[in-house]
Amino acid sequence: MDDTSLKKLTTEEKVTILEKEVARVEGRIGEFLGLLVNHYPKGLTRTEIKALLAVNNNQSFVSLYRNGNIFIDIEKRYCMAAQENRYFIGTQYLQDVQCFRWVNAW
Repeated sequence: MDDTSLKKLTTEEKVTILEKEVARVEGRIGEFLGLLVNHYPKGLTRTEIKALLAVNNNQSFVSLYRNGNIFIDIEKRYCMAAQENRYFIGTQYLQDVQCFRWVNAW
């Protein structure tokens, strides 16, 4: 059994894994997911995302969020400091990768 496959993933390893996963997504959704990966694990507020992607209206943002969620888990949490929601890449995909590594280590 390889001990390296049983260790917890570092933030750098997580970012690398997430970059590979979202690289297959093209267009605006790919840009949105790439932005979230670039700011992993901190996340971004709706205002920051809209400014960085030049999204003009709420409907476009909701569409990006909903469609991005199809490809990878996106979590939304309220941030008291910013007084709005922050969007993060969720933990589901990374947990799946970690479980897969543990199973293959046995």
